[in-house]
Amino acid sequence: FPVTISVDREERSARGIRIFLEANGFIGIKLGQFLAHSALVIPGSPLQKELQELNNAAEPVDKGILFDMLEKIYNGRAFEDHFESLDDPLGQASIKVVYRARRKDGSDAVIKFKRPEVDKLISQDLAFLEEISNRCAATMEEEGVPVPAGLLSRLKAIFEEELNFGDMEEDGKG
Repeated sequence: FPVTISVDREERSARGIRIFLEANGFIGIKLGQFLAHSALVIPGSPLQKELQELNNAAEPVDKGILFDMLEKIYNGRAFEDHFESLDDPLGQASIKVVYRARRKDGSDAVIKFKRPEVDKLISQDLAFLEEISNRCAATMEEEGVPVPAGLLSRLKAIFEEELNFGDMEEDGKG
Protein backbone atom coordinates (compact mmCIF):
# COMPACT_ATOMS: atom_id res chain seq x y z
CA PHE A 1 0.00 0.00 0.00
CA PRO A 2 1.28 3.52 -0.74
CA VAL A 3 2.81 5.53 2.06
CA THR A 4 1.75 9.15 2.29
CA ILE A 5 4.01 11.64 3.96
CA SER A 6 2.32 14.80 5.10
CA VAL A 7 4.43 17.92 5.28
CA ASP A 8 2.58 20.91 6.57
CA ARG A 9 2.70 24.34 5.02
CA GLU A 10 4.99 25.79 7.71
CA GLU A 11 7.57 23.03 7.15
CA ARG A 12 7.45 23.50 3.35
CA SER A 13 7.86 27.25 3.75
CA ALA A 14 10.76 26.78 6.17
CA ARG A 15 12.47 24.36 3.76
CA GLY A 16 11.93 26.81 0.91
CA ILE A 17 13.55 29.62 2.91
CA ARG A 18 16.58 27.42 3.71
CA ILE A 19 16.98 26.36 0.09
CA PHE A 20 16.70 30.00 -1.04
CA LEU A 21 19.39 31.06 1.45
CA GLU A 22 21.69 28.20 0.38
CA ALA A 23 21.26 29.20 -3.25
CA ASN A 24 22.43 32.71 -2.38
CA GLY A 25 25.92 31.56 -1.46
CA PHE A 26 28.01 32.60 1.50
CA ILE A 27 25.88 35.64 2.30
CA GLY A 28 22.65 33.64 2.33
CA ILE A 29 24.13 30.86 4.43
CA LYS A 30 25.64 33.30 6.93
CA LEU A 31 22.34 35.20 7.16
CA GLY A 32 20.45 31.95 7.81
CA GLN A 33 22.96 30.90 10.47
CA PHE A 34 22.50 34.27 12.17
CA LEU A 35 18.70 34.05 12.02
CA ALA A 36 18.70 30.48 13.41
CA HIS A 37 20.09 31.82 16.68
CA SER A 38 18.27 35.14 16.82
CA ALA A 39 15.16 36.22 18.68
CA LEU A 40 13.48 36.71 15.29
CA VAL A 41 12.84 32.97 14.94
CA ILE A 42 10.69 30.95 17.34
CA PRO A 43 12.80 28.35 19.16
CA GLY A 44 11.97 24.80 18.08
CA SER A 45 9.96 26.01 15.08
CA PRO A 46 10.29 24.35 11.68
CA LEU A 47 12.06 27.49 10.45
CA GLN A 48 14.66 27.35 13.20
CA LYS A 49 15.27 23.64 12.53
CA GLU A 50 15.74 24.30 8.80
CA LEU A 51 18.02 27.29 9.40
CA GLN A 52 20.14 25.25 11.81
CA GLU A 53 20.76 22.85 8.92
CA LEU A 54 22.80 25.67 7.35
CA ASN A 55 25.44 25.04 10.02
CA ASN A 56 26.11 21.71 8.29
CA ALA A 57 25.52 22.78 4.69
CA ALA A 58 29.15 23.19 3.68
CA GLU A 59 30.62 20.66 1.30
CA PRO A 60 33.91 19.00 2.27
CA VAL A 61 37.13 20.22 0.67
CA ASP A 62 39.26 17.61 -1.07
CA LYS A 63 42.32 16.83 1.07
CA GLY A 64 44.54 17.09 -2.00
CA ILE A 65 43.59 20.75 -2.29
CA LEU A 66 44.35 21.25 1.40
CA PHE A 67 47.75 19.59 1.02
CA ASP A 68 48.51 21.94 -1.90
CA MET A 69 47.52 24.92 0.26
CA LEU A 70 49.82 23.76 3.07
CA GLU A 71 52.66 23.27 0.61
CA LYS A 72 52.32 26.91 -0.47
CA ILE A 73 52.27 28.06 3.16
CA TYR A 74 55.44 26.04 3.87
CA ASN A 75 57.32 27.37 0.82
CA GLY A 76 57.03 24.24 -1.29
CA ARG A 77 57.66 21.69 1.44
CA ALA A 78 55.16 18.83 1.45
CA PHE A 79 52.60 18.10 4.17
CA GLU A 80 54.59 15.00 5.14
CA ASP A 81 57.62 17.16 5.96
CA HIS A 82 55.70 18.77 8.84
CA PHE A 83 52.88 16.41 9.80
CA GLU A 84 52.23 12.71 10.31
CA SER A 85 48.49 12.78 9.78
CA LEU A 86 45.44 14.89 9.01
CA ASP A 87 42.25 13.55 10.61
CA ASP A 88 38.70 13.94 9.38
CA PRO A 89 37.34 17.49 9.70
CA LEU A 90 36.46 18.74 13.16
CA GLY A 91 34.16 21.25 11.52
CA GLN A 92 33.14 22.45 8.08
CA ALA A 93 31.66 25.89 7.65
CA SER A 94 30.90 28.07 4.68
CA ILE A 95 34.21 29.93 4.98
CA LYS A 96 36.62 27.53 6.65
CA VAL A 97 37.33 23.90 7.37
CA VAL A 98 39.03 22.84 10.60
CA TYR A 99 41.14 19.69 10.94
CA ARG A 100 43.07 18.03 13.73
CA ALA A 101 46.56 17.02 12.66
CA ARG A 102 49.54 15.34 14.27
CA ARG A 103 52.95 16.96 13.87
CA LYS A 104 56.14 15.02 13.23
CA ASP A 105 57.14 15.52 16.88
CA GLY A 106 53.89 13.78 17.96
CA SER A 107 52.11 16.89 19.20
CA ASP A 108 48.57 17.65 18.12
CA ALA A 109 47.62 20.67 16.03
CA VAL A 110 44.42 22.22 14.77
CA ILE A 111 44.65 23.58 11.26
CA LYS A 112 42.11 26.03 9.88
CA PHE A 113 41.83 26.24 6.11
CA LYS A 114 40.06 29.01 4.29
CA ARG A 115 38.04 27.52 1.46
CA PRO A 116 39.54 28.06 -1.99
CA GLU A 117 38.31 31.20 -3.77
CA VAL A 118 36.20 32.21 -0.75
CA ASP A 119 37.53 35.79 -0.67
CA LYS A 120 36.57 36.37 -4.29
CA LEU A 121 33.16 34.73 -3.94
CA ILE A 122 32.23 36.68 -0.82
CA SER A 123 33.35 39.92 -2.46
CA GLN A 124 31.07 39.13 -5.42
CA ASP A 125 28.18 38.22 -3.10
CA LEU A 126 28.58 41.47 -1.13
CA ALA A 127 28.73 43.55 -4.32
CA PHE A 128 25.54 41.87 -5.54
CA LEU A 129 23.81 42.45 -2.21
CA GLU A 130 24.86 46.10 -2.25
CA GLU A 131 23.48 46.52 -5.79
CA ILE A 132 20.14 44.94 -4.80
CA SER A 133 20.01 47.02 -1.63
CA ASN A 134 20.64 50.24 -3.54
CA ARG A 135 17.96 49.40 -6.11
CA CYS A 136 15.39 48.50 -3.46
CA ALA A 137 16.10 51.23 -0.91
CA ALA A 138 13.67 53.84 -2.25
CA THR A 139 10.84 51.33 -2.70
CA MET A 140 11.38 49.89 0.76
CA GLU A 141 11.34 53.37 2.25
CA GLU A 142 8.10 54.24 0.40
CA GLU A 143 6.51 51.02 1.70
CA GLY A 144 7.62 51.75 5.26
CA VAL A 145 9.99 48.79 5.43
CA PRO A 146 12.80 49.72 7.82
CA VAL A 147 16.33 49.07 6.63
CA PRO A 148 18.85 49.03 9.49
CA ALA A 149 21.44 51.76 9.09
CA GLY A 150 24.87 50.42 8.26
CA LEU A 151 23.64 46.87 7.63
CA LEU A 152 25.92 46.30 4.65
CA SER A 153 28.95 47.78 6.37
CA ARG A 154 28.30 45.51 9.36
CA LEU A 155 27.99 42.48 7.08
CA LYS A 156 31.25 43.43 5.37
CA ALA A 157 32.97 43.78 8.75
CA ILE A 158 31.72 40.34 9.85
CA PHE A 159 33.05 38.70 6.69
CA GLU A 160 36.37 40.55 6.85
CA GLU A 161 36.85 39.29 10.40
CA GLU A 162 36.04 35.71 9.39
CA LEU A 163 38.30 35.91 6.34
CA ASN A 164 41.26 37.25 8.31
CA PHE A 165 43.38 34.24 9.16
CA GLY A 166 46.53 36.34 9.57
CA ASP A 167 46.30 36.46 13.34
CA MET A 168 45.72 32.72 13.80
CA GLU A 169 48.50 30.44 14.86
CA GLU A 170 48.98 27.03 13.31
CA ASP A 171 47.84 25.24 16.48
CA GLY A 172 44.51 27.04 16.49
CA LYS A 173 45.12 28.99 19.70
CA GLY A 174 45.24 32.33 17.91
